Amino acid sequence: MLVFKGKKGSWVKLCWALLLAGIFLLALKAFQGRQNKTVSSSDTVTMGYTQFPANIDPVKEYNGWFTVRYGVGETLFKMDDQLQIQPWLATKGEQLSSLEWEITIRQGVRFHDGSLMTPQTVKESLEHLLASNQRAAGELMIEQITATDHTLRIKTKEPQPILLNLLADPYSTILHVGAKESTGKSVVATGPYQLTAFRPENGASLKAFGHYWNGAAKVAKVEIRSFSDATSMSLALDAGEIDAAYGMPALNLASYRQKKGYRISEVDGSRYLSYVYNFRDPWMQDKTLRKAIDLVIDRKTYSQSLFQKGSQATNGPFPSRFPFALEEPVPNANAKEAEKLLAQAGYLKKADGFRYKDGKKVTLTALSYERLPEIPLAVQATQAALKKIGIDVKIRTVEVGSIAAAEDYSFTPYTMVATPVGDPYPFFKSSLASDGSVNLGKYKSNKVDQLIRILGTEGDQEKRQELSKDLQREIQEDLPISFLVTFKVAVIMNDRVSGLKSSASDYYHITNQLTKE
Repeated sequence: MLVFKGKKGSWVKLCWALLLAGIFLLALKAFQGRQNKTVSSSDTVTMGYTQFPANIDPVKEYNGWFTVRYGVGETLFKMDDQLQIQPWLATKGEQLSSLEWEITIRQGVRFHDGSLMTPQTVKESLEHLLASNQRAAGELMIEQITATDHTLRIKTKEPQPILLNLLADPYSTILHVGAKESTGKSVVATGPYQLTAFRPENGASLKAFGHYWNGAAKVAKVEIRSFSDATSMSLALDAGEIDAAYGMPALNLASYRQKKGYRISEVDGSRYLSYVYNFRDPWMQDKTLRKAIDLVIDRKTYSQSLFQKGSQATNGPFPSRFPFALEEPVPNANAKEAEKLLAQAGYLKKADGFRYKDGKKVTLTALSYERLPEIPLAVQATQAALKKIGIDVKIRTVEVGSIAAAEDYSFTPYTMVATPVGDPYPFFKSSLASDGSVNLGKYKSNKVDQLIRILGTEGDQEKRQELSKDLQREIQEDLPISFLVTFKVAVIMNDRVSGLKSSASDYYHITNQLTKE
């Protein structure tokens, strides 16, 4: 211990001097540490997801959603927050006749390999899409594409009144298909960020593209991290391991509304939770049984309690704000009516409390998956409600990716964005047409198929809206699907991050406006 001998005043002055010097040095060190941390970390934003594709080749399955969300890929047109079409890699689109369209291609856009995007490269990209993606080919119905100096001429096989909307679907991401690097793990596109590494097991690395046509990105690097469940993603966000997160369940979302140091970008979306009935199961071929299940679903309680007000109860695929939505009140659960229908149809209760028909006990299998923790809770609540009316339900937990191939079940929860391009046709075509790409339950209705075909080519907007409502009435009557709730679209970020916004289409996350302090 150092002892200073001298006058009392001098000793006091020295103590104060040493104390102030120490405080100054500590403050300087802390400031430098914080400054160094800011310099090193503000260069990179790390974002967490609970969904992660095998690759981000946009022509494969629904992988284009990730290509666009990550800021890697762009389409000719995009959807704004009102789900109206806006130009993006195109500057204009014009319908010349019922079958012909002219699209003006934006000049000065470069691909990630440095080459210029031209009408010819756009033509090659769209032709690659048509040859590789059956869903896209069926929706776009393109017969011929002709490139000129500044435009594309597109001729369709049949009238396709929403062609420009469909060219905003992420499967229409424009790629330089001639580039050697164009593989499933390294897509050469036009966005503000380009892929530097892709790890199917846990994430991807991106860097800002130096020649981006719409202004330099504000953050040099973006890291994408994949999480197996939302709980671990929430813990990573709280620990500062990630800066932002998408796909947080409603329960976590509610807690972040109360926490300091976070902001939430949230919009009403059109992603719904439904039960899809499997028509390969003989029990599910009986509409009375499907109706009984639908009647015991307590949509309002699910929305308020299970989903913590992060959703809205619904009885159809489209939120009521859309002009093509069938506006009808959401019904209350009605177990008594369900029991009445079952008894009238010969589903009779025995001493064990369960129902039998023609001497056979009614036993159903419901699938469940844990990507969102509320989904198992909803399935369990439905199981309990059905048990009260005498229907035995066994729950089988599966990986969400295996649902499309599953066959031996009665009904499954399924989530989907119903109107990402601002029009109802893609939903009906993919989910309810006999040949629909996500017609999981193998539903088949000649009347529904006919209405979908008419909707696909009808150009009058008022008639399209009425056709959509007719189809929704058919769904409510025939019940191939029961709709439960629609979700809000939300991105949670720490308060150092800005420029990260949710979108009504659920397509757009990372842009050149992303910043970090």
